[in-house]
Amino acid sequence: MPIQIKITPSDGGQSPLIFLLSVLEGRYFPSVVLFWYSLLKGADPMGFMLIFIAIIFFSLGILSKRNPTWGWRANEAWKIKGDSEPSDAYIDDMKFRGSVSILFGFFFLTCGLLVIFL
Repeated sequence: MPIQIKITPSDGGQSPLIFLLSVLEGRYFPSVVLFWYSLLKGADPMGFMLIFIAIIFFSLGILSKRNPTWGWRANEAWKIKGDSEPSDAYIDDMKFRGSVSILFGFFFLTCGLLVIFL
């Protein structure tokens, strides 16, 4: 009697990170990779999305804090005739918005980590 092999479909797709960790599990740093693999194996994809949103908020906040006039020409300069520069109030406002964006980034990062690890 021939041997039959039953192949069952998985319960959904695997994320690329989990696939990479499972491939590396037997080759490089098996204990560290196995630890992260076991943590992330059942992780909710929403947590990774929240971390991605946090990275966007962080990058926009840092950009606004370091170079507050980067979008001034596109947003405000077309409204004014002749050559002009952004006012000090505009620069301070953009720096404040950058700080708020960084705070939102921390909030989304915290929420994402809580969703993944709890």
